[in-house]
Amino acid sequence: MSGVAEVVELRQYLLHPGRRDELIDLFERELVEPQEQAGMAILCHPENFRAPQHMRLHPSEPFFCYAPQQGGDMEIAPGKKYVSRYRFVVHDGPPNKEVIDRLWNDYASPPKVTVQ
Repeated sequence: MSGVAEVVELRQYLLHPGRRDELIDLFERELVEPQEQAGMAILCHPENFRAPQHMRLHPSEPFFCYAPQQGGDMEIAPGKKYVSRYRFVVHDGPPNKEVIDRLWNDYASPPKVTVQ
């Protein structure tokens, strides 16, 4: 491969002569039309190193990563732990700013509970 991700199709379809339009209709009806918006918010914990951390986006592939190294040199000393915390919020439909903000606040500043 030349640096391009390969897509592997696990399903196989038998296309009968003269029935191509039926297959296209099936895909449009079952796979294209019913698709709805969905998404994900990835919350970087405020105690992470260099929070809020820089993000790196791949220019042609659908992924990104948090990259605190973008803010300058860093070192993980031998024998020391490096811990980063993130929370993934997956949603159906368009993002709801109020809900994501509430979840962020709950994550960043969880309520303190005392049991006596």
